[in-house]
Amino acid sequence: MTLLEVFQSLPASNEKDIKGSIIVQKACELPVKFVFVRNRSQKREWEDYFSTLPMNSAIWKTSLRFSSS
Repeated sequence: MTLLEVFQSLPASNEKDIKGSIIVQKACELPVKFVFVRNRSQKREWEDYFSTLPMNSAIWKTSLRFSSS
């Protein structure tokens, strides 16, 4: 499943600037949490961030952006 497919499959959120989050398990059995948030400068775009679990000590931003149109 691609990040775009994950983004599109998330249920609607009550939060205006947060699309949602999901925890996935990679092939190496490492759980990863993805969070999709609205881009501050381009309100029609969404950005995604991910962190490894359970530590959440490091958060990375991917280079992918999704348009809400």
